[in-house]
Amino acid sequence: MPAGKSREEAKQETREALLRAGMEAFDEHGVDMPSLDAICERAGYTRGAFYVHFRDRDAFLGAVINRAAKEFVEEIIATSGSSDAIEQTVDRFVDAAANGHLPLAQRRLLMQLMSRGAGPAERMRERFRDMLQGARALLAQAARNGQDAGTVGNDIDPDQVALWLLTSAFGVMTLVDAGVELDYDRMRETARRLLHIKDRG
Repeated sequence: MPAGKSREEAKQETREALLRAGMEAFDEHGVDMPSLDAICERAGYTRGAFYVHFRDRDAFLGAVINRAAKEFVEEIIATSGSSDAIEQTVDRFVDAAANGHLPLAQRRLLMQLMSRGAGPAERMRERFRDMLQGARALLAQAARNGQDAGTVGNDIDPDQVALWLLTSAFGVMTLVDAGVELDYDRMRETARRLLHIKDRG
């Protein structure tokens, strides 16, 4: 155990390293390809350490997918609950795109999973759908908060705002991943106009 770390901290660090190694390996080689030995070697741990945290490969894949979906949603949604959360969401997403920090590996991994068949993959697809529905609800509430504060136009349906933002995020990531050049300043301004976001002050 590394000096200065509790057993629980060391366990959490091991789990995080394995999950990160899995995300990277699956992104590079596909969810069916990397062996557990390759993932463990990438993480710097043994198979014994792996089995302390995960009962088998399917349990590990489920944990990787949960992590990828969580990071994906957190990257594109501002969850402050404030009246300017929609504006924050637009800004943080466009800034991430402009600076090359979009969660592209997570998106590729999630899309790869969605194209698979039934069984464990279907359960994971359900988890991802649930997470997207949660994101949709957060965005819809953020739009309502903005409407109540007078910063988002009242003539648009908050739930449609949420759907539009989610589908736009996936679309932009697909374009960026394909190497299409985008004008991020104009994208930000267009989103603000479409959502009738008003400047504060």
